Amino acid sequence: MNELWSRSVANIHKGRLQEFKRLAEGLLSAIRENDSDKLNYAIFLDEPARVAVIVEQYASSAGWLAHNANLNALMPRFRGVCEFAETEFYGDPMRAPRSARATTRLSWRSSGAGHEIPQSNTRSREDKPCARR
Repeated sequence: MNELWSRSVANIHKGRLQEFKRLAEGLLSAIRENDSDKLNYAIFLDEPARVAVIVEQYASSAGWLAHNANLNALMPRFRGVCEFAETEFYGDPMRAPRSARATTRLSWRSSGAGHEIPQSNTRSREDKPCARR
């Protein structure tokens, strides 16, 4: 299995929700234009709680690395708007993505030899897709 999935949780700062939405739309536009190895990318937004959950799926670890390289200019804009509380990866990443997590709060859940980790389909009723590609 070469696919790589990730799930990130972002806590949006008070009074910055509309700015987060604008940045998320710009992010999704850049992803549509530049990420060829992306299989799925969705942002689910719980507006009352000011929490966003970002789910990503890539055909390979190389796709995830290319995605990050494409977004280097955009990501600093999110720093004043939200804080990424956690990021989890699922799959079998190659060495480069594993080493990229050394300085961040990332965790890996390896799927093992050809066995996928079950994904939960549960979410709060308040969670609404903010944008999806």
